[in-house]
Amino acid sequence: MLFLIKMDITTYQLCDEYCKKEEGAVYMGTEKENKELWKEVFHDFIKEGDMPQEIIQKYQRKVPEEVLYLWGNYGCGSFCNGFFKVINPEEYKDIFNKLVDYLDPIVPILVTGMGDIYASEYGKDDKFHIEIYRPRYNDFGFLSGGLLDMAKIYNERIREHCFCIRAYEEAIERYGIPAYENCFAYTIPLVRGGYEDVEHIESLPVKEFLEDMYQLHGQYSWDSTYAPISKKDKDFTYEIHPDTINITKSAIFIGEKQFPAPLDTDKIGEYVKEKGIKGIDAREKEGRLFISFGLSDCESYGGTLLVEGEPWVYAKRKPASDTTQKQMLDQYQIEYWLKSRTLLDWVYITAFDEKRYKAMVEKYKIPKLTEEVLEFKDFNFKLMVIQNLMYEQKVLPEFNLEEFAEQCKNEIDLQSEEPISEVVRYFKKLPIPKSMAESVTELNADGGDEIYLQISPGWDGEEDWYVVKKAVDVSQFPNLKKVDDEFFTKKAQKELKAYLEQL
Repeated sequence: MLFLIKMDITTYQLCDEYCKKEEGAVYMGTEKENKELWKEVFHDFIKEGDMPQEIIQKYQRKVPEEVLYLWGNYGCGSFCNGFFKVINPEEYKDIFNKLVDYLDPIVPILVTGMGDIYASEYGKDDKFHIEIYRPRYNDFGFLSGGLLDMAKIYNERIREHCFCIRAYEEAIERYGIPAYENCFAYTIPLVRGGYEDVEHIESLPVKEFLEDMYQLHGQYSWDSTYAPISKKDKDFTYEIHPDTINITKSAIFIGEKQFPAPLDTDKIGEYVKEKGIKGIDAREKEGRLFISFGLSDCESYGGTLLVEGEPWVYAKRKPASDTTQKQMLDQYQIEYWLKSRTLLDWVYITAFDEKRYKAMVEKYKIPKLTEEVLEFKDFNFKLMVIQNLMYEQKVLPEFNLEEFAEQCKNEIDLQSEEPISEVVRYFKKLPIPKSMAESVTELNADGGDEIYLQISPGWDGEEDWYVVKKAVDVSQFPNLKKVDDEFFTKKAQKELKAYLEQL
């Protein structure tokens, strides 16, 4: 069967209706059936020229049989209303290798009328797949199956899910089918604040478009550590559409309409609804202004967000492994959520409470004590003590992860399954007055203790992150009579027993 990465179950079932073969294999019927199928799928093929025999020979064992058949019997040209273009892989190999950092043997076989690249990958499982790179969105996926299946899907109602073809159809209705060597491109790239509509489309040579995308995005890599950064600073003009949101230090603008601080989320939502602005949904959610973009079925960008007049994606760079980013302005805290690493999905805008922020910063400063403090050899034992003093006896100021994250300079994952490094550092540095030791009489560690939920809120209790390996710190607590040793190693349990007998 043929499927696209991240495809929902409905699309998967629809694909299954149209594909009659095993995953990863090409369609193989009788010779007569195959000929009829080729005629059906490529009925509108417009030939531009023959594929050189030396190319067919060179790629004999690098592409599937149906690609060789296509090259030998049809040559280079376009089909499916000009959307797919059969290309000479040698002519696109260099630009494709610049765009995509990929180790396995991979051969570009098609480009589309929107500048997408379809490449044939020969995987380690000895099956062919079709890799898809869409520079317009800077995203990547793959299809398991053959060209015949792919072309048949084009003619069915699920093609928008697979090919994101709506923009192409709207463009050819207005401008006609682009020349074989050309594709449609947005006059302002989507990630630079452009708008995905037919009014802002132009026809460019495919290779020129791909080079522009390389200069803009850099190389795409599955293992990229950081979000792609432009190779060259290109001068794009930012137009103010009705759907443009520009966040400044003192106000929010939607188009030309100004909403000064403090925010009135009801008025903003009413304005967007009244004007029928496409590409934006603005409403109050969780007490904050919530704006979502890209309302189409595909991963597409439907709005423009500027921060102080600059495109959002350049306002602040974040590691690609993290899909959220935050930014503080004088009046607002802005939180973005990304999809496909560079496309804007939604944004929360919260009125920034400077007084509260400063109070949180002050609360989570490590205090400098003049009195003697306890010294710990084992950090996990210290956590047991903090649990007792902070959350049970409540004699230490209570730590709250959400408050801490609010004032932290780094992004904090409030659902992290692993220990949050910033929180671990905080507790390691947190001084405990020696005078408090006498009040500790009992320590009972449990996986559901508040201290562990503050450090790793998504922890399932399976990992041994909080196991006590040394019991020597027990000697600092003269009134300690009972310790639950479930979180102690066997060696530490023996040490604990010896120390408790001495106390």
